[in-house]
Amino acid sequence: MNKIKITVDSPADLPDSLIKTYDVKITPLYINTPSGSHKDMVDITPIDIFNQYEKTKILPKTSACTIEDYSNLFKNIINSGNKVIHFNIGSSFSSCYQNACIAAKKFPKDSIYVIDSKNLSSGMTICVLVAKKLIQEGESIENIAKKISNSIIPKIETSFVPGTLTYLHAGGRCSSVAKFGANLLKIKPCIELENGKMYSGKKYRGPLTKCINEYINDRLYNRDDINREFAILTHSPCSEEINETIEKIKIKLKKQYKFKKVIETNASCTISSHCGPNTLGIILLRK
Repeated sequence: MNKIKITVDSPADLPDSLIKTYDVKITPLYINTPSGSHKDMVDITPIDIFNQYEKTKILPKTSACTIEDYSNLFKNIINSGNKVIHFNIGSSFSSCYQNACIAAKKFPKDSIYVIDSKNLSSGMTICVLVAKKLIQEGESIENIAKKISNSIIPKIETSFVPGTLTYLHAGGRCSSVAKFGANLLKIKPCIELENGKMYSGKKYRGPLTKCINEYINDRLYNRDDINREFAILTHSPCSEEINETIEKIKIKLKKQYKFKKVIETNASCTISSHCGPNTLGIILLRK
């Protein structure tokens, strides 16, 4: 009987504990710096990127996993008698999905299901969590792919508050005027993801710790449409002050907002290179 293996792109920001427990294979994107091309979270870290940017003011470029990368990954799994369900970073952000689909066509029909997560970061982690649960319940790979594509991905709610707009500006995702105004007025925008696109939502003003707490409350206060099985807190490398705030938020999510489990994940190089340090996001699943 075929077993189903889960694979996912590195921007899923899956924590090591889940990678090991669920036996998930990660396909690392490429981080291209003046010193060469590096594999995301394999031979380069977000701290490396931040240190380099502070010295050179050059932001690295990210590039997709190649067709060959996916072909090699799928081949090893299929040759071991397994099927594959692969979750890609949203197709509007990268050509990973396109490349994975091309690679999957080289293998027997229905042996590989490639899913466009239409998401970033731990939005993909939710896909992995649900897929593993359905596998354990004995669902077929076809049904798992359909349920996640049709019933889960549209209900994933991804948002984050960047600690600085410097990296978004350097990457061309924020104008100089917006960056100047935000820094002058100490404004932190909430960046939201909807239908595979990013847009700026509510804007917060004041110290970052205050902005983060207001953001969390706004995402959760007086809502009864959220699945309380888990909430995911994803963040890039943070200062000691912000790390202390994160610990307090984890407690608040359990005690005040009644989440059974809070999963903390660290942003990969792909995500961190665009949002910079001290960025925090909460990823939720609506009912």
